[in-house]
Amino acid sequence: MYCGMGRENAEKLEKGYYTYNMHRWSVSPEDLVADESLNSFWEITSTSITEEGQEFIASIEAKSYPIMATQFHPEKHGHMFRENQGYNHSWESIQLNAHFAKEFVQMARANPNRWGSGYKELHPNLI
Repeated sequence: MYCGMGRENAEKLEKGYYTYNMHRWSVSPEDLVADESLNSFWEITSTSITEEGQEFIASIEAKSYPIMATQFHPEKHGHMFRENQGYNHSWESIQLNAHFAKEFVQMARANPNRWGSGYKELHPNLI
């Protein structure tokens, strides 16, 4: 999920404050690695640190499937404007987070299933 953004942008994400993490529940890298089933399926692609200093998994990708997930919210920077919430609204932040939306959509479009594939036959009264 980071390959297409280039090294310079990946380094910006690594060193700057561009992601918004609002969840209290997360998985530590140690917990994922300790679980043989999870560790064999998922590759940790990034981590972040809580306000209390605890490291957690911020993004993962499946090792053998086109599945990826983020703990942070790349969609929030462009449209959430609550004061004192910690959103970075810089154009650079919005562009960096938009990269994930593009990746998610690209992966969804790789699916050969299309709207209407058998849908009309199964649900003729809904069309």
